[in-house]
Amino acid sequence: MDKKMIISDNSKEFKIAPAGLHMARLYSIIDLGHQATEWAGETKIMHKVVLTWELHGDDDTGAPLKTDDGKPLIVSKRYTVSLGDQARLRQDLESWGNKKMTTEDRKNFDLKSLLDKFCMVNITHSEDGKYANISGISPVPSALRGAIPAGINPTNHFWLAEFDQAKYDALPKYYKEKITESSEWRGQQEREKNAPKIEDDDLSEVPF
Repeated sequence: MDKKMIISDNSKEFKIAPAGLHMARLYSIIDLGHQATEWAGETKIMHKVVLTWELHGDDDTGAPLKTDDGKPLIVSKRYTVSLGDQARLRQDLESWGNKKMTTEDRKNFDLKSLLDKFCMVNITHSEDGKYANISGISPVPSALRGAIPAGINPTNHFWLAEFDQAKYDALPKYYKEKITESSEWRGQQEREKNAPKIEDDDLSEVPF
């Protein structure tokens, strides 16, 4: 009697964050380098960074904002690295801090100073319902500041100018692939390819 070959679909459906206003903690900042970006019908090279928050609290039904395996739901937003007047990063930072950034504030602003900080994120969904997007950021209301929970995910900061192989290897596959498309990565690969190669035979004349 032939044995049956049972095939089961064990894949899990990705659980996106519910729409609405939620408490969130910034735990990850990933530098994607300079990327080719379509803007106003033109291709421009822009420095991009991804910020990722973990969510805390419950949804409208009272269910905790966690995945099926108990991890906090997360939401990310990609920014152009700019603090210009129209820059989305600056607008969100000002909304988060509830104040306008001064010229002094914008000098050498350290994104890492935001790691492990809490805020409120307003989440909306894409038209197809597959993606959660951050449409706004605001400070945690004073009434909730005494009830801020402990963070869950370890903080993570990856910056190409301070390249760390171990940190790069630990990044999600999507972000690693995106980084390899950056001008910085391609430039480094080109420099390594064109670097003079030293063969063992060439060392015979070295006097030490």
